[in-house]
Amino acid sequence: MTRVQASCLTVGLALAAAPALTQTAPRAHVDRVVEVFLAMDCVIDPEREGAKAEQAAGLDLLEFSKAVAVLEARGDITMDDATFQFRLNHKDCS
Repeated sequence: MTRVQASCLTVGLALAAAPALTQTAPRAHVDRVVEVFLAMDCVIDPEREGAKAEQAAGLDLLEFSKAVAVLEARGDITMDDATFQFRLNHKDCS
């Protein structure tokens, strides 16, 4: 197997595993991410506020991303395709 084939296989395996990873975030992490969204007026721009949001939740990038993926899969968070901002769909958000 060439290095290119091995790289393609690795990427393929990672993509195949991605849906399972999005469902493995602990409930406590998901709850913390919701609290951070509420504290940040329900919208997070990953480019400008991503690190701040991760720090506020007390999570690293991977754990924060997993929790966001769980919320997105449940429909609790939507991403604006034009701005790439994430918005929390919650009764306390306008």
